[in-house]
This record gives sequence, C-alpha cells and structure tokens, in this order.
Amino acid sequence: MGANRYRAVIAEGRDDIAALRAMLRHLTSRQERTIPAGLSFDIDQIELEVIDGKSKSRLAERALQLGTATKRPDRIVVTFDPDNDPPASANQFFLKDFADHAGKKGPQMLSDGKGLYRTRLAGREVEIQLAPWRTSAPAVFDQAPTGENDLERVLIEGILGTAEQDTRAWAEQATTSLLQLAPDHGWKRAFRIWNAALGPKTESASFVERLLQAASTRERCLKALLDTPVGNALQWVLEA
Repeated sequence: MGANRYRAVIAEGRDDIAALRAMLRHLTSRQERTIPAGLSFDIDQIELEVIDGKSKSRLAERALQLGTATKRPDRIVVTFDPDNDPPASANQFFLKDFADHAGKKGPQMLSDGKGLYRTRLAGREVEIQLAPWRTSAPAVFDQAPTGENDLERVLIEGILGTAEQDTRAWAEQATTSLLQLAPDHGWKRAFRIWNAALGPKTESASFVERLLQAASTRERCLKALLDTPVGNALQWVLEA
C-alpha cells in the first residue's frame, strides 16, 4: 500500500454498493480518475474500499472487524437506511450494536454531535461518519409514507424527474393499491413497481445499476443520491 492512507465505506448490501460506485465514479471523474472493476481502488494517496455489510444489523460488527484487519482505516463511512427514524435518533441502532459487540471493556464511541464519531480500534484513532440515505425533498409520490427514508426513496426522487406522465400515473395507482394490502416498507415496494415499469427484463438486484447507467435516468438519480448525507460523507472520506 506504500504511503497510501486506507479508508472504508460500509454498505448494507448490493443496491447500496451499486449506488456508491456510481457516486464515487462521479466524484473522482472530475479530476480524470477512474474506478477499476473491483471495490478497492487508489485515489492519489488514498486507498478506498467499499465493503458489503450484508445487512443493517451487521454494520457495527463490520466496523469493529476493520480495527483488527490487516489494513486498518483512519476514516470509515457507514451508510444505512434510516427508515422511519427521525434524524435525532437514526444513529442509535449503530451505537447500540457497536457497544454490544465491543463489550464493556471495548472501544467507546465519542460524538461531535453532528454525526461524526471517534473511537480507538487496535490502538489507533479512527473517525466514523454515519451517513443515512435521507432526502430533504418533499414526498411528491402520493401514498408513499412521508416519514420513511431509504435508498429506494432517493432513487424514486430521481426517477420522477424523468418519468413520462402515463408511466408515473400507473406506478402511482399500483403503489396505492399495493400499500392498501401491505403498508410497511412503502418506498421499497414502490421501487419494485418502478422496476416492473422501466426494466421489465431487468432483475431487481441489478435495477439500481440500470438506473445509474441509462442516459434517461442517470443524471437525475445521481443528483438525488449526491444530495443526501451519504454524498457529503463520500466527499469527506475522499479528503486527503
């Protein structure tokens, strides 16, 4: 690794990783940088790795594991769906899981009150930025829960900027009908409906990649992603 500083971004799963790769490609392409096929790459004096945490419940565990790994980061970004949790309490799940896995004699998390935490892992100080997929845009897609935030809601915000009126009307009606049967996870359910409308031959697992590659949706969806706390956190982790 040489003189490079190692940093990490921990995600909940495959969709998050697809979104993060597109965002990082955009942020680094401004200076004619590229991201190779793998999830680990060099940017000047920074080696950055995007890590699949597998699930929300394992994010804290994966952060702690990095403290004893061969390569130990000095900065970690943890991305997650805040779901229905308001900003004031959205980080509590991670802090609780971190404390549970660390134990009473393990590392402690010290907060700056703005979402940035410091801890000591294997004898070195590490900064951890908790970054939710949260949008400040109004919920203009009728019937979807207004207090629910997740990656799918952010991407739908981008889709709505490009969707044709008849397709949007169908998706709206279908979402309304579906949420009458099963009201939980409204934006995630709506996202599957948009998958059926825009990518009928696209597997749901790769629909995010399609949105961020297609000329018709890429720009709006990418902007919606970058306008979240995750976008700010990625710029922070890329700083020298």
